[in-house]
Amino acid sequence: MSPAIRRRVINHVAGSAERVLFDPEARDNCTEPYIKLRDRFAEHGYLFEGVTDQPLTECRWIIFWDTWGVDVRGVHHRLMHRAKAKLGGSPVRDVFNEAIRAKVSERLVLFMFEPPSVYPRNWDAKLHQHFRVVFTWDPALVDGRKYHRIYLPNPTVFPKVDPVPFSKRKLLVDISGYKFSNHERELFTERRRLVRFFTQRVPTGFDLFGEGWNMTWRQYMWRRLRDRNVRREFFPAYRGPVRHKWDVYPHYKFGVCYENIADQPGYVSLKIFDCMRAGCVPVYLGAPDIASYVDRDAFVDRRLFRSNDDLARFISEMSEREHARYLDAARDYLESSRFKPFLAEHFVDRVIGVLEAAS
Repeated sequence: MSPAIRRRVINHVAGSAERVLFDPEARDNCTEPYIKLRDRFAEHGYLFEGVTDQPLTECRWIIFWDTWGVDVRGVHHRLMHRAKAKLGGSPVRDVFNEAIRAKVSERLVLFMFEPPSVYPRNWDAKLHQHFRVVFTWDPALVDGRKYHRIYLPNPTVFPKVDPVPFSKRKLLVDISGYKFSNHERELFTERRRLVRFFTQRVPTGFDLFGEGWNMTWRQYMWRRLRDRNVRREFFPAYRGPVRHKWDVYPHYKFGVCYENIADQPGYVSLKIFDCMRAGCVPVYLGAPDIASYVDRDAFVDRRLFRSNDDLARFISEMSEREHARYLDAARDYLESSRFKPFLAEHFVDRVIGVLEAAS
C-alpha cells in the first residue's frame, strides 16, 4: 500500500465531533486536549476529523470515544441504534461493523472514558477483542500491550479567577446534569438526594446549576423517549445552565464534586479539578483511591460523614481560616508534579506515543 494512503484519523463520537471534540468555544475550555491532539496529528501529516463518508482504506486509525455505536449484537440492535443516533443528531454510519467486514480491525482504537454507570459496554471484553489499542483510566485493565493507561485530560489553559471574600460567598453549589443510571454504583441518585437535602437545610445558601433540570413537558417527553428512567421533577434551587464553571464556583465556599460512579478505582474526572482551579473547595465522592491522585488536604472527603446532615454541619461551621487552608493546599497541589498527568500535554504525548509504537 502506498505511504500516501491511510493519512486520516477519524473519530466516532456521540454527537458531532466538530462540537464535542473540536469546538474552541466549548464550555470550560474542555475541548483543548482534543484540539491539541488534532494539531499533533497534523504535524505528523494526518487529517484528524469526525466521521463522514471517508473510505476506511484511507484511515490509519479509527477512534471510538466510548462504546457508543459499537455493536455486534445483530441487525435489530443496530437498527435501534441508528434510529436513536438520527434522533440525537449523531453519526448514523455503522463504522464499527463496516470496519470488521472490511477486515481493518487492526486500525480500531477505543477510548474508555465514561464509567460503567454511563457506558457499561465499555467493559465488554468481547468487544475489546476487535480493537488493536484500548486507552483506559482503569488500572485493573492496563497491560502495556492492548490496554494503555491514560488520565482523563484537563485543559492546560485556565483563566485567572479573582477570589471572592469568604464573607460574601454562599455555602454550597452543585453544577451537574440531571441524569439516571441502572448501575448499582451510580451516584446520580445520591446527587439528587443531596440537592433535595440542602435545598431544605440552607435554602438561601445552596444553588443548583447544570443541564436537564426542571424540564418542560416537551423536554421531558423527548428525553423519556430515549431513557425510560427519566422523571419529571421540580428543584427549587435550580438556577439554570452555566457557560463556564469558573464564573460560578468563586461565589461559593464549597462545590459538590460527585463522580458518576462510586468506588471505581482510577476514575477521576474533571469535576474536582474544575472546582479547585476556580478557588472553591470540593466536596468529593467517587474514586476510592482519590488520595493517590489528589492531596487529601485539598478537598472534603464525603466518605468521612455518615449523612448529609453531618456534612452540612461540618461545612457550615468551618471557619474562614480553615477554609483558607483547603484553598492553599489546592493551589500547592495544582502547581505540583502530581497534577501534571491530568493536563492536555501529557494526554497528547501518551496517545501519540502509544499509537506510534503500534504502527
